[in-house]
Amino acid sequence: MEIEAGDVRLFVDVDGAKVRRSGADAHEVPTIVVVHDGPGADHTTFKHPAFAPKLTPHAQLVFYDHRGHGRSDESTPDRWRLDVWATDLRALVDTLGIQDPIVFGSGFGALVATRFASLNPGRLARLVLSRPVTRFDARRSVDIFARTVGPDAAESVLDFYASPNETSYAAWVVAIMRAYTSFTAAEVADLLLSANWRSAPAIEWYAHEAKKFDLRSDAGALSVPTLVLGGEDDALCPIESVEEFASAVDGSLVRFERFPTRHAIYADDPRAMEITLEFIAGG
Repeated sequence: MEIEAGDVRLFVDVDGAKVRRSGADAHEVPTIVVVHDGPGADHTTFKHPAFAPKLTPHAQLVFYDHRGHGRSDESTPDRWRLDVWATDLRALVDTLGIQDPIVFGSGFGALVATRFASLNPGRLARLVLSRPVTRFDARRSVDIFARTVGPDAAESVLDFYASPNETSYAAWVVAIMRAYTSFTAAEVADLLLSANWRSAPAIEWYAHEAKKFDLRSDAGALSVPTLVLGGEDDALCPIESVEEFASAVDGSLVRFERFPTRHAIYADDPRAMEITLEFIAGG
């Protein structure tokens, strides 16, 4: 389906019923709004067997594509900004009438989810942030690529961060795919083919807002229980940067968990889903 969000239409997909039968009775399950990673990817990457199928027995999942991504309207590059993407998320929640959702964001999606939560404290019940950072640190990212994937991958990543363009983007994506450890070559190929990739939002993001965004005040403004997950060898969202994010959140609200993984936390370590399920159940 599609919904209107200001000047664009956003593609939305729903997995699972909200109201479910339990013998002669019925009960409601939580709704989780999934804010996908990127920039450049789409929501389909979170339909991976390690993620969506593990959650749907316990919750209704609402997926959508950011403006400029996947099956949503492209919009214009000057509108590919955190504030706009967060406003789109508010429009989605309001239009669908989702009451007290759990908002899940990963990587870039965690940044959008954080901005949304800081601006709209009354519109969500809980927040799950996989691999959030307060600021982009290119040096940390390149160093981890060099250590975990190799110097050639690190060089490709450095080239993209220094000069984002179509050519450097392609090599950057290859470096990212090489960092997956739990996926076979066929699964990586499937990931590349199934998602509706767009290079333009990634190039625009790393050329502009990635260089200057700072979510420390947003993290400090969070007012709902927040689960933060980080991978110790994640080259895209370095663990030191995730720790900085978690430390900026009110200590009475945040739960921080780290895993011996790269950036595919849920695929690499089943404990991540176990902890997430415990958290969304109120634990």
